[in-house]
Amino acid sequence: MSYLIRAWRIDRYFGLHEFGVCLRMLIQHIAIVNLLPMRAGEAAFPALMKRYFQMPLHQSLPGLLWLRGLDAHALLLGAIVVVAVARRSPALMLAAIAWGALPLVALSICPRIQTYVRHRTPRVATLTRNMIAAVPCTPAAIAKDWLLTAGSWILKLAVFAWVIEIFMDESYGASFVGVALVRLPHSCRSAGSQDSEPTRRASWQPCGLLA
Repeated sequence: MSYLIRAWRIDRYFGLHEFGVCLRMLIQHIAIVNLLPMRAGEAAFPALMKRYFQMPLHQSLPGLLWLRGLDAHALLLGAIVVVAVARRSPALMLAAIAWGALPLVALSICPRIQTYVRHRTPRVATLTRNMIAAVPCTPAAIAKDWLLTAGSWILKLAVFAWVIEIFMDESYGASFVGVALVRLPHSCRSAGSQDSEPTRRASWQPCGLLA
């Protein structure tokens, strides 16, 4: 189910209108990411987009970075919310609200960035324009991308947390935060790697959720 949502997200974001092809491309991409270390398989995404949709690198790569940024944002927001609820911390809830608004902040500062780089070297200006073009133009579009991202991760993390709760005898909240933290996209593990119990516990302990 998570893969279906992710394929829908790619199809909607890039305006492809070919859900079946997007799903096949996504499964191939995930397989490559699982096989290669250090998330090196992410480099296959632009190649697959070129193969299936004739999409140039300057469009697919910034789009991938935007979607991965939403992944990291949703994961960290979920972890902050769970810790805030577990600790009953108003400060953390305020931090979650501020962090949740970050994608909209990106939308508001894009015109300023374009103005700033307008008189830079052509290469820098072109690269910046390509990156800014990856940010959806309206709050509604950003909200749709984010909701699909959050839905995908909630399903995946909920199942992972349930499995960890059963086999490690931890609370569901601690399990959810643990899998959220160790699945952050910028971690140095491939998507298919399995984290050891010490690694998971090290991720949970700073949250104060382990007894």
